[in-house]
Amino acid sequence: GQDDTTPPVTEKIIGEPNEDGGYSIWPITPIIFEATDDISGVNYIHYDIWWDSDGDMFVDTQMASETIYNDTAKFSVVEYGIVYGLIELKWYAVDNANNYEDINIQEHFVVEGKISNKFNHLYIAYSI
Repeated sequence: GQDDTTPPVTEKIIGEPNEDGGYSIWPITPIIFEATDDISGVNYIHYDIWWDSDGDMFVDTQMASETIYNDTAKFSVVEYGIVYGLIELKWYAVDNANNYEDINIQEHFVVEGKISNKFNHLYIAYSI
Protein backbone atom coordinates (compact mmCIF):
# COMPACT_ATOMS: atom_id res chain seq x y z
CA GLY A 1 0.00 0.00 0.00
CA GLN A 2 0.89 3.62 -0.39
CA ASP A 3 1.98 5.56 2.69
CA ASP A 4 -0.23 8.55 3.38
CA THR A 5 1.95 11.52 4.30
CA THR A 6 -0.37 14.23 2.95
CA PRO A 7 -2.92 15.91 5.21
CA PRO A 8 -6.55 16.28 4.19
CA VAL A 9 -7.87 19.45 2.59
CA THR A 10 -11.04 21.06 3.89
CA GLU A 11 -13.30 23.29 1.82
CA LYS A 12 -15.63 25.72 3.57
CA ILE A 13 -19.05 26.26 1.99
CA ILE A 14 -21.29 29.13 3.08
CA GLY A 15 -24.95 28.43 2.40
CA GLU A 16 -27.84 30.79 1.85
CA PRO A 17 -28.71 33.37 2.94
CA ASN A 18 -25.43 35.25 2.80
CA GLU A 19 -24.26 38.66 1.63
CA ASP A 20 -20.99 40.29 0.54
CA GLY A 21 -19.76 37.16 -1.20
CA GLY A 22 -20.34 35.03 1.86
CA TYR A 23 -18.61 37.31 4.38
CA SER A 24 -21.89 38.42 5.95
CA ILE A 25 -24.06 35.58 7.17
CA TRP A 26 -27.30 35.24 9.05
CA PRO A 27 -27.48 33.36 12.35
CA ILE A 28 -29.23 30.50 10.52
CA THR A 29 -26.93 30.38 7.48
CA PRO A 30 -25.49 26.88 7.09
CA ILE A 31 -21.71 26.61 7.28
CA ILE A 32 -20.33 23.37 5.87
CA PHE A 33 -16.81 21.96 6.05
CA GLU A 34 -16.06 19.20 3.54
CA ALA A 35 -12.72 17.43 3.95
CA THR A 36 -11.10 15.19 1.36
CA ASP A 37 -8.14 12.84 1.74
CA ASP A 38 -7.04 10.70 -1.18
CA ILE A 39 -5.33 7.79 0.53
CA SER A 40 -6.26 6.92 4.10
CA GLY A 41 -9.48 8.92 4.30
CA VAL A 42 -10.69 11.61 6.71
CA ASN A 43 -10.82 10.72 10.38
CA TYR A 44 -12.30 13.94 11.78
CA ILE A 45 -12.83 17.66 11.34
CA HIS A 46 -12.20 19.99 14.27
CA TYR A 47 -13.58 23.52 14.40
CA ASP A 48 -13.67 26.36 16.89
CA ILE A 49 -15.91 29.42 16.78
CA TRP A 50 -14.76 32.64 18.44
CA TRP A 51 -17.05 35.66 18.85
CA ASP A 52 -16.63 39.38 19.45
CA SER A 53 -18.84 39.69 22.54
CA ASP A 54 -18.43 43.44 23.10
CA GLY A 55 -18.53 44.83 19.57
CA ASP A 56 -14.95 46.14 19.42
CA MET A 57 -14.20 44.09 16.27
CA PHE A 58 -11.83 41.73 18.10
CA VAL A 59 -12.98 38.20 18.87
CA ASP A 60 -12.69 37.47 22.59
CA THR A 61 -15.02 34.60 23.53
CA GLN A 62 -14.87 30.98 22.42
CA MET A 63 -18.39 29.79 21.67
CA ALA A 64 -17.70 26.32 20.25
CA SER A 65 -15.03 23.67 20.02
CA GLU A 66 -16.26 20.63 18.11
CA THR A 67 -14.70 17.46 16.76
CA ILE A 68 -16.81 15.72 14.12
CA TYR A 69 -15.79 12.17 13.22
CA ASN A 70 -16.85 12.47 9.60
CA ASP A 71 -15.62 14.09 6.40
CA THR A 72 -18.41 16.69 6.58
CA ALA A 73 -19.44 19.06 9.35
CA LYS A 74 -22.49 21.32 9.09
CA PHE A 75 -23.76 23.91 11.57
CA SER A 76 -25.12 27.43 11.89
CA VAL A 77 -23.88 29.92 14.47
CA VAL A 78 -27.28 30.38 16.11
CA GLU A 79 -26.83 26.82 17.45
CA TYR A 80 -24.03 28.27 19.59
CA GLY A 81 -25.98 31.31 20.73
CA ILE A 82 -24.53 33.79 18.24
CA VAL A 83 -27.05 36.15 16.64
CA TYR A 84 -24.93 39.21 15.84
CA GLY A 85 -21.35 40.33 15.42
CA LEU A 86 -17.90 39.37 14.25
CA ILE A 87 -16.95 35.71 14.41
CA GLU A 88 -13.76 33.83 13.66
CA LEU A 89 -13.82 30.25 12.44
CA LYS A 90 -10.79 28.01 12.95
CA TRP A 91 -10.83 24.54 11.44
CA TYR A 92 -8.69 21.65 10.31
CA ALA A 93 -9.08 18.00 9.36
CA VAL A 94 -7.06 14.94 10.35
CA ASP A 95 -6.80 11.79 8.25
CA ASN A 96 -6.62 8.16 9.32
CA ALA A 97 -2.82 8.26 9.02
CA ASN A 98 -2.79 11.09 11.60
CA ASN A 99 -1.75 13.83 9.17
CA TYR A 100 -3.01 17.22 10.39
CA GLU A 101 -4.19 19.92 8.02
CA ASP A 102 -2.83 23.39 8.76
CA ILE A 103 -5.36 25.42 10.74
CA ASN A 104 -7.63 27.54 8.54
CA ILE A 105 -8.80 30.86 10.02
CA GLN A 106 -11.50 33.08 8.52
CA GLU A 107 -13.73 35.83 9.82
CA HIS A 108 -17.38 36.39 9.07
CA PHE A 109 -19.91 38.93 10.22
CA VAL A 110 -23.26 37.76 11.54
CA VAL A 111 -25.95 40.19 10.41
CA GLU A 112 -28.21 41.56 13.13
CA GLY A 113 -31.93 41.11 13.27
CA LYS A 114 -32.45 38.41 10.68
CA ILE A 115 -34.03 35.31 12.11
CA SER A 116 -35.87 32.35 10.70
CA ASN A 117 -39.41 31.47 11.64
CA LYS A 118 -39.19 27.72 11.24
CA PHE A 119 -42.95 27.29 11.20
CA ASN A 120 -43.64 29.05 7.92
CA HIS A 121 -40.10 29.19 6.46
CA LEU A 122 -40.32 32.94 6.00
CA TYR A 123 -37.35 35.10 6.83
CA ILE A 124 -38.36 37.99 9.02
CA ALA A 125 -36.22 41.06 9.41
CA TYR A 126 -36.77 43.07 12.56
CA SER A 127 -35.08 46.06 14.09
CA ILE A 128 -34.96 47.14 17.70
